Amino acid sequence: MHAELVRLGLHEVDIKITKDERMHVLQWRRNLLWDEVLLDGKRQAHSGGFFGREKVYGLVFVSGTFLAR
Repeated sequence: MHAELVRLGLHEVDIKITKDERMHVLQWRRNLLWDEVLLDGKRQAHSGGFFGREKVYGLVFVSGTFLAR
């Protein structure tokens, strides 16, 4: 498994993850009222509000599938 940081911006981070022949993109976005974590463009987790939005997110690899928790 290999991970590579492909974008680092003020309100966004993109990480490319490759395992064998498969490639996935893990994204974090900060919007005005919410933060979200996306895997291959699909929302996996989010947190909302003005303050205290920071949460700890993890990425689990299970049988060829990535799961964001």
